[in-house]
Amino acid sequence: MCIRDRVSTQSTGGRTLKKMRARALVSRFKRRPTQTALPTCLFSTTSRQAGGWFARPLACVQVRRDGLSRNLRMFHATRCVLQKRDYYEVLGVPRDASAADIKKAYYQLAKKLHPDTNDGKDAEKQFAELQDAYEVMSDSEKRSMYDQFGHAATDGTGGDPGFGGGGMNPEDIFSELFGRRRQQQQRGPRPGSDVQLGLKLEFMDAIRGAKVPVSFMGTTNCSKCEESPGCAPGTNPATCPACGGTGQEAVNSGFFQFMNMCGKCRGKGTFITSPCGDCGGSARVSEQREVIVSIPAGVDTGTNIRLLNQGEPGETKGAARGHLYVELQVMGHPYFKRKGIDIHVERPISLSKAVLGGDIRIESLDGEEILNMVPGIQPGQRHILPRKGAVKLNAGNRGDFVVHFKVRVPKQLTPRQQELMEEFATIEE
Repeated sequence: MCIRDRVSTQSTGGRTLKKMRARALVSRFKRRPTQTALPTCLFSTTSRQAGGWFARPLACVQVRRDGLSRNLRMFHATRCVLQKRDYYEVLGVPRDASAADIKKAYYQLAKKLHPDTNDGKDAEKQFAELQDAYEVMSDSEKRSMYDQFGHAATDGTGGDPGFGGGGMNPEDIFSELFGRRRQQQQRGPRPGSDVQLGLKLEFMDAIRGAKVPVSFMGTTNCSKCEESPGCAPGTNPATCPACGGTGQEAVNSGFFQFMNMCGKCRGKGTFITSPCGDCGGSARVSEQREVIVSIPAGVDTGTNIRLLNQGEPGETKGAARGHLYVELQVMGHPYFKRKGIDIHVERPISLSKAVLGGDIRIESLDGEEILNMVPGIQPGQRHILPRKGAVKLNAGNRGDFVVHFKVRVPKQLTPRQQELMEEFATIEE
């Protein structure tokens, strides 16, 4: 509204005087060039903050057709983009955080905020915000752009927030977080389960190697339902109505949809309507089995030996058996003591043998050995026979055989021994 119009709308009292004053005021600007009315914003500064770029205006000025300019009003700063939280604040990390720190913080928050584990009303919104932040912060190039330009650097990338152009697969992330794995169609028959057994082994069998028979209760394929495993004779499995024979079912989780194994048919795509009477539909029956385990030389406690295709039978016809694993527990020996691939023995000797030395017989892994010892054997003295110890598993080289001498001091002496020892003591002094 111009000044003339505004003045004319006043009350009738003093109307003539006011009109004359208005005309006089307008006449002062008649010689000025006519301008187009255009609202113009005068901005003093622009600045970037965490939420985006800001323009801070001084005032809005309207230039009217009659040449008059008038300040309309002062106003405060206004965001030019939609307000978003700072990505560093969303992840709870400082601005100089490393990529490993960002990843660790993301995984911790994702477990906490995921809609499957968080029943809060803002769980989906918070989780989407977290995804958005991590998609940018996990990419070094996008993070650099964000550090310079804020959210304006990422708002024009297109796509859904948090997943645009980043190459991230949300399902892969959840697989790592919650232990989920994509259920893929099986290619070929699924092999049977593995079997784990324990076996106590004699010390010398572990040193030299042996073939040991092992008996255990296992399972085998049912002979009655061999043509159609698990089904009564003359019947066949039916297509699973839950998954339509695919073996998979869709599960919605927040914004995403996962394909999980069908809970009714357990991924097979079919289920048995008339189970076999002998096996109850499992297609397996129990049996006592015996296998020969070949023990290589040099094994020790904790060694696991694998026997290929000696485990449980496969779930489908023609599938291979699983494997049989035998974990060994090597029993101790009254004479030999093993430390890795070295063998230690303790050899008691008489006082006279320790003083005079000479030949000393010992029992080694390879049989009897004769040691020619010099006089003056000290208590606890060691004698090493190189490469006479245990064989190193899968290597062939051997450890050492270590003899520890233990000098026996007699507690009682004969009169002659007493006389000789006293004479020896006199000479020694």
